[in-house]
Amino acid sequence: MCPSGHDDWVKYPSARSRRCRECDRLARLYRRIKDLTSVFGRTSKYSTRCKYGHRLSGTNVYRAPASGRRRCRTCNNSRVYKKARATVATRAGQR
Repeated sequence: MCPSGHDDWVKYPSARSRRCRECDRLARLYRRIKDLTSVFGRTSKYSTRCKYGHRLSGTNVYRAPASGRRRCRTCNNSRVYKKARATVATRAGQR
């Protein structure tokens, strides 16, 4: 019996010890789920919408040059616009 309570032990040719087949299957499943979902706010390559609900397809996808990550163009433009307005407001206040 494995530590998780499964009885399905198997000796793999490449492994030195026996491992539980069910635990291996679950590990592969959890890894696949983790790859398919967003982790720590990053956009997964399988995501179809950003966290604000905009579509991540066609012309609304922006590839960040430095990292190569996909971003929502609508959200990115909004963020850049807000940053530019804040800079202009700061400079106007310094005069």
